[in-house]
Amino acid sequence: MIILLHIISALLVLILGIFLFGKRNKYSNFLGQLRLITMFLVAMSGFFIKTSGNFSPLHLFSIITIISLLSALRAKSQKDFITYNKRVVGPFIGLLIALPFTFLPDRYLGAKFLSYLYYSELTLNIFISVLLLSCVIFSILLIKKFWIDIRVK
Repeated sequence: MIILLHIISALLVLILGIFLFGKRNKYSNFLGQLRLITMFLVAMSGFFIKTSGNFSPLHLFSIITIISLLSALRAKSQKDFITYNKRVVGPFIGLLIALPFTFLPDRYLGAKFLSYLYYSELTLNIFISVLLLSCVIFSILLIKKFWIDIRVK
């Protein structure tokens, strides 16, 4: 159940992040708050997902995300929107970087993915490579746009 909550929350953060990547509209404030809540759910649910009963280095991302989100909320309450944007974009980029690694064969989703699809190893490697490359390219575009927007303000 926790894994399902983690997956659904992460997908919602991904969809909201892509939607909020463009220009602001009348729903941006509400959707941004929803994204913060779901990012917090992703980070918190990650603590309950353990491999062989131990914490892994991936749990450090949850700690960093929670600290970043609390810092973003503090910046928003102080009306420091530049710092707020920096603190919110970081965990989203982290999500984009972590996404392809969830499909590795030794991970839970990767094993499920492989059990449903009977692709050859070459096809699987191509799929993971394309997914990783697309996430990296989108992250670079996001960082580039984000830093240009901050410098303009």
